[in-house]
Amino acid sequence: PESDSEESVDAGDWTPIFRGEGLAVCGMAKAAVNLYREHIDVLSLLANKSYRIRVVGHSLGGGVATLFGTLIKCHFEAEISRIKKPDSSFDLGQLIHVYGYASPSCVDGALSDYQQSFVTTVVLHDDVVPRLTPT
Repeated sequence: PESDSEESVDAGDWTPIFRGEGLAVCGMAKAAVNLYREHIDVLSLLANKSYRIRVVGHSLGGGVATLFGTLIKCHFEAEISRIKKPDSSFDLGQLIHVYGYASPSCVDGALSDYQQSFVTTVVLHDDVVPRLTPT
């Protein structure tokens, strides 16, 4: 429901997206939440069939992909016992990885620390977009 995402919106340009501890740029976070709501059921089905999930985006799409990947990882961390099969070696670290190309800065320090293990960002030389900060 729309009210869920609107209730979580901060008074400024930031919105909580990570267990209430990390903040993300509001517009990109809303896009990521919409993608999450539309696709998490299919992604769960694929994960149950041992598929690895890769999310890729460029520029603004890279920021959205990063936040979408964060929501997916948080979902699977919460549901790990449901996904894990007793006879398999399910590894959450191998399940999700995000690749962002020339992605703008879109999260705070706490969320950035959490994302280090599953997000790879590529920046070309002196590209200004990834170096801009929303603050």
